[in-house]
Amino acid sequence: MSTASGRSRRHSHIDAAIRLVRQQGLVDAEVPIEASFLLGGSIAIVVLVTSGDGQQWVVKQVPGSRPSMLTAEAEGLQALGASATVAVPLVHHVGRGSLVMEALGTTLGDSPAFWQRLGEDIAALQASTGAERHGWPHDNWLGGLPQCNTWDADGHRFFAEHRVQRFLAEPKVRQTLSARDLKAVERFCQRLPDLIPPADPVLLHGDLWRDNVLAGPAGRPTLIDPAVWYGWAEVDISMMWLSPRPAASDCFFETWESIVRPEPGWTDRAPLLHVREMLSVLAQFGDENGTAERLRAVLTPFRRA
Repeated sequence: MSTASGRSRRHSHIDAAIRLVRQQGLVDAEVPIEASFLLGGSIAIVVLVTSGDGQQWVVKQVPGSRPSMLTAEAEGLQALGASATVAVPLVHHVGRGSLVMEALGTTLGDSPAFWQRLGEDIAALQASTGAERHGWPHDNWLGGLPQCNTWDADGHRFFAEHRVQRFLAEPKVRQTLSARDLKAVERFCQRLPDLIPPADPVLLHGDLWRDNVLAGPAGRPTLIDPAVWYGWAEVDISMMWLSPRPAASDCFFETWESIVRPEPGWTDRAPLLHVREMLSVLAQFGDENGTAERLRAVLTPFRRA
């Protein structure tokens, strides 16, 4: 792409974001607006729109090949917010390939009180939401890949088929993992009923790691970028446990554990549940930051000589 065409495309995203905010009637016509790009994910274009009277909104735009992605994100935020247990940004508009929502800033909470409150909120979410089966009313997205959510009363089968095996055909996974690795994944799936205790499905954020928890206007932990579904509570916890996080986040786990009182050994189960996230990273980005090596370490007991 030439410099001129790249500049033109950037301007078009800025103009579209400003237009979307004005079309929703979020600011008076005579109030000036400016916009700038935010660091976002690897897929969406994220723009911060600021009005002359100090209001701010985040506008996300995705390529036309993934028009349902932001609709799914808005639906996830609304489902989490409807639980009245966790904070999420207010969604002002969702349309084909665009999403306008409340701006939160980019502050990542790093105090023990922040993480304790998050532990309380996630525990409340898990206690107040549930379903008879694992899944979601329709498919959605995890990052840039479709997430299959076909309902299943069998949580072990659901997790094996739709959260682990579904990644094995992805080209980047095939390029990274050996035939022996793939066989180990299959044996891991077969052993799931012996490894993970049965549990009723609860509403999950689905992509719960530090960068998807921001400090809201009053400092309360606020969840963004969900990939919701009903599943085992420990899936969300395992992702936070094994993703990069500050030392203060230990308060999150202590608080959650004291309220939920999970089956003993959840920290031992966390790497097993995290297989889903490691395969997702391989499928979307390739072997980033030693992901394949960590996955192979977890799969070691499922290898045969």
